[in-house]
Amino acid sequence: MYLVIYYLIGYRKKVVRANLANSFPQKDKQQLRTIESKYYLHLCDLIVENIWTLRASEKKLQKHCPIIDLHVFEKLYADKKDFICLLGHVGNWEWCNLSYSSYHLNHLWALYRPLKDKPFDDLFLKFRSRFGARLVPMQQLPRVINEEHEKPVVYAFIADQSPVPEYAYWTNFLHQETGFFNGYDKVARKKNLPVVLAYLQKVKRGKYQMKVELLAENSADLKEDEITGRFAKRLEAIIEENPAHWLWSHKRWKHKRTQ
Repeated sequence: MYLVIYYLIGYRKKVVRANLANSFPQKDKQQLRTIESKYYLHLCDLIVENIWTLRASEKKLQKHCPIIDLHVFEKLYADKKDFICLLGHVGNWEWCNLSYSSYHLNHLWALYRPLKDKPFDDLFLKFRSRFGARLVPMQQLPRVINEEHEKPVVYAFIADQSPVPEYAYWTNFLHQETGFFNGYDKVARKKNLPVVLAYLQKVKRGKYQMKVELLAENSADLKEDEITGRFAKRLEAIIEENPAHWLWSHKRWKHKRTQ
């Protein structure tokens, strides 16, 4: 699969090379090509891993993707608190939601962008909700955040996508001016919701560990966009530690800041 996608098809190779060159200006051509090659190997791993996941049980997924810092989630669950969980496209991000759901703590409501292709959208909805997660379109967040529910809820965001420029929080990220979604920042401060960062550290093929960090406990005490800034800074450090495991084929910098 790697030989076909990387050498024969060259899937989004121009996008990957531009993203890597702009993100790591201090690296030479050979270093960038090494990251590029490892990225495509990782991308092929993701495809196979997620096909396997279609039939995997909760126990099998926990074996392949245990939550190392489970105590962070367990404390929030014991306190009966709703909270926000921020994710990036690191490791196998699809396994983050599925692994968390398999532990049956807070209800998981995953915010997502519906795909234009209805059959693919239906397939991803079925895949992502296998263990009980509720998929919520991004535009419905203002409504669902005010719904009453019997059990505490975690609102999960993949927060490193490319937002509409005029509503973004802008910061220097990977040596580039980068816009970030900040809707969750407003919600967290308004509702005083704790905010955590979760990401997968790759151990080997088909094996990850979920790391969890508390970004904000008393969000109402923080300044505007402070949570978003913390997320961007930590995500940058995580990517720099293992650069081949982020989604470089995404057109992350397609938008520029508007004046």
